[in-house]
Amino acid sequence: MGRAKLIASIAAALVAAVVLVSGCAQTVTGAATTPGESTPAPTLETLSQGVPGAPPEAPPATPSDGPLVPDVIADECLLTATELTALLGVSVQPAQVTTAPNDAIKVPSCVATPTAGPAMPAGVVNVYAIRGSTPAEYVRSRGGRDLAGVGEAARVVRTGSATVLRVARGSFLITISALRGSPNDDVWRAAGNAALGRLPG
Repeated sequence: MGRAKLIASIAAALVAAVVLVSGCAQTVTGAATTPGESTPAPTLETLSQGVPGAPPEAPPATPSDGPLVPDVIADECLLTATELTALLGVSVQPAQVTTAPNDAIKVPSCVATPTAGPAMPAGVVNVYAIRGSTPAEYVRSRGGRDLAGVGEAARVVRTGSATVLRVARGSFLITISALRGSPNDDVWRAAGNAALGRLPG
């Protein structure tokens, strides 16, 4: 009788151990995240995807948390389809203000998609005001290489899968993101000046 009780106790302990290990493994799997993952800058600089099965986390950073102030003009589509086609090296439809797929912070942008193939963004245009400094100061403080002959300050910077022109004039910062093609400086300059020419005021 004593031996039967001992065997039963050992069996119960083994079952409890299996349940505990299974629970720990499930918790680790569900909570896995990528170390150092963060939300990139706006205008495709903010595209990200969540981790399936991950527990609720703090909301992603939004433009209100930083220097960028979005939605400062009614229509951010400052480039025509012809101008965007020349910039991106691929024929695009007229751009529309929408939220880019997988945009974690859901900021409306002017998005251009190709006329053929998957309807994924090929180019994105955004217009911002800057909190705490001027747009020109923001452009100069954010790296990249200078682009002469465009606005008060202009720089081209590589961010992830996009090449971005940041150009400042007065109280506005324009970002033009190219996910297709490799625009040269003359093409960037033409796009930047065309966009500046359509700013209000």
